[in-house]
Amino acid sequence: MKEDTIKTISRLKKRLPSRATSIIILLIVATVPLLFPQPVYAAPFWDVGTNLKNMVCEWLLDMSCWGFNLYNDIALKIGSSDMLTAPFDSLLGVDAYELMKTIHQTAIIPIAESILALFMLVQLVKISQRIDSTATLPAVKDIVFLAVVYVLIHWFIINSLDIMQAIYKIAVDNIIPEIGTAGSNKGFFESALTTESIPEETWDKLTIGGCFLTLVASILSIVGGIVAYMVAFIVAYARAWQIYAMVAFSSIPIALLGFDETRQMGIGFLKNFAAAVLAGAVMMFVLVIYPHALATMTTASGVTGGASILFLMSIPATGTAGLASASVLVLLEFLAITFLLIYALIKSGSWAKEILGG
Repeated sequence: MKEDTIKTISRLKKRLPSRATSIIILLIVATVPLLFPQPVYAAPFWDVGTNLKNMVCEWLLDMSCWGFNLYNDIALKIGSSDMLTAPFDSLLGVDAYELMKTIHQTAIIPIAESILALFMLVQLVKISQRIDSTATLPAVKDIVFLAVVYVLIHWFIINSLDIMQAIYKIAVDNIIPEIGTAGSNKGFFESALTTESIPEETWDKLTIGGCFLTLVASILSIVGGIVAYMVAFIVAYARAWQIYAMVAFSSIPIALLGFDETRQMGIGFLKNFAAAVLAGAVMMFVLVIYPHALATMTTASGVTGGASILFLMSIPATGTAGLASASVLVLLEFLAITFLLIYALIKSGSWAKEILGG
């Protein structure tokens, strides 16, 4: 027993220097960094909240950028619709044009010629009645005038397709292209909308609620853009069908132009056809002016370019009172202009008639 105790004490004495050395080394390692102190940045707790808020705002605005860029692409496709500037013989395709032309020449022109012949016969009967009542021949002038009218109306009937096509080309070749080149073809933004151009100091002005409203506006803009694209497509195709239908039957109202009793019917047809053609110019005008109308709502807020649209609802106005109501009003105004585009596209035909006094 005593021998075991002596051996244990001797082993402890041997290990003690090695353990003491290890402890001393650890103390030296821990002390060395204290010889070169580093500055410590102690951020207050409210700065942590600001950084978290800015991170959420950046996430929301990045999604808003994606939505607005998609909306911009849809708007560009609306403005570049070939239905507004397509040549007359390919407005609905070559086959549709040939079908319309065949119907016009084989079915409608004979009917128009029959109507013209019937009216000529009625006019000759009226002239003969005047001759019988007066027993003189002063009506020779009327007969010659009637013959001239017949020749003119007959020529208009035969060439009515070319006349309608010439009216269409006036709008497509001279009016619509000039309106289209008056506006920018870049859409609402000079380039793809991103948050990279936003200065660091601007992020602190953003609010999560405002950025969320901006995201909502971008989503609703996509919906409005899709609806506007569909409406523009439908209205443009309806206009093309209307033009082809009016041209196919144009010989009949033209046959009514030469007589006092029916002249207003023929004039009304020509005005309606001109309005249908002019509706394309009205649609192009609406599509060109729409980005400019939308741009009047954007405020730079220290950021130039298309990024200003991000601050419509994300940056509060001066003061905090009424911030929510102001942001909602801006959102409603933004969406109102988008849906005003849809309304204007639908009413383009009516506006064209009003321009011509219809």
